[in-house]
Amino acid sequence: MRDFVLPPSDPLAPYFADVLKQKFGFGSAYLVFKGAEPVAAFKANTRDKVIDVTDFVGEESGWRIVKEFAWEHQYPLKSQVRIAGKRIR
Repeated sequence: MRDFVLPPSDPLAPYFADVLKQKFGFGSAYLVFKGAEPVAAFKANTRDKVIDVTDFVGEESGWRIVKEFAWEHQYPLKSQVRIAGKRIR
């Protein structure tokens, strides 16, 4: 199965609300899947065709999937988020 990001606007998102809340502590956010397993979640603003990540929770490997998501949609990715004390880019 392919890695993917499920946006909060997707009609399937409500079915993952419990996972999002219990595993990542978010009520509404982008959900990152590695295969069929949710590995991360993030909050972002998507104004002016830029994905500006404001909060990220989960495995560091999930950040690669977020970068691929931005690339596939041809949106620049901005972030001030830190994982393990390191600013992620």
